[in-house]
Formats: sequence, C-alpha cells, structure tokens
Amino acid sequence: ETPHITHLLDARDGNMERIYQELKDILPAQQVGSQKFIVSWSRLPNFKGRDESLIELHQKLIGDGRVGIKTAGLHGTGGIGKTQLAVEYAHRYRYYYPAGVYWLNGGADWQSEVADCAVHIDRSLLSESLEGRVLAFRDYLAKQSQDALIVLDNCENPGDVLKYEIAPKLK
Repeated sequence: ETPHITHLLDARDGNMERIYQELKDILPAQQVGSQKFIVSWSRLPNFKGRDESLIELHQKLIGDGRVGIKTAGLHGTGGIGKTQLAVEYAHRYRYYYPAGVYWLNGGADWQSEVADCAVHIDRSLLSESLEGRVLAFRDYLAKQSQDALIVLDNCENPGDVLKYEIAPKLK
C-alpha cells in the first residue's frame, strides 16, 4: 500500500516563520529531473479531492514492484473527469517515471500521436517518415532502464492498444 504521510500544523498563532520551518523539516527535498513530460492537457489549478482515486491508481501502476508492463484504466460516462484525473496523476506522480510521461490521444491517429512524442524527444526526427518516428519512439522506450508512463486518453476500445504495440516487447 502506498504510504500516507500526515502531519498536522497548528497555525492559529499566525507565526508563519515557524510554520515554514516545520514544513521545511518534514517535506522531502525538491526533486529535479530531466525526464520527458509530454502531456497535452493543462493541470487544473483548482483540482480538489479524489485523492483516494489517485492513490488507488498509483497502487495499480506501481504497487507490487514487479517488472513489466502494467495497465490501469479509468472508465465511465463522458464528463465525469477521467481525463482531469489522469492529468493530475501525471503531474503528481511524474517522478515515479524517470523514463518520462507521454500523453497519447486514443481518439486521434495513433501513429501520428506516437510520432509526435518521438519528435518531442528528438527534433531531428522531423525529417523521418511517420513509421520511422514510431520506431524511434519504441526504440527509445526499449533503451530505458527505468519506468515510463504512457497515458492513452480517449481510448474507446482498450483492445486497440494491443494492435499498435507502442511499448517494446519485454525480454
């Protein structure tokens, strides 16, 4: 289970300097990473709640620590916030995916979406064919020794994911 860290701060005395020091003592060090973060949706500044859903999603994706391709899906009727939940997850948990976070629109042409990710990684691939860029993205993922997150948004039929073979095959 993903650990929950709770720390109660009493700020009723208005001593903000003390609060800042307490926060500084308990918060983890800022993480700076060079991992790719290709997400086409903006994070909602007023995203509230749904912490349990985010933690549950994270447990499904990272949970047992076994190596392999892990999947989790968000489903439901339109307008309930599936995309925004995925966007928030990508932002909050991005550092768990050192090989990058990549957003693909499942309602668009998959090859073009994957090819666009390849170009974000390496601008010189603009001169490559569509297929060449798709292969370059797969090769890039195959060379990574750490986890990557690929978000497939607006994917009507999850079975379609298999036929596009975006992720490299496991050895």
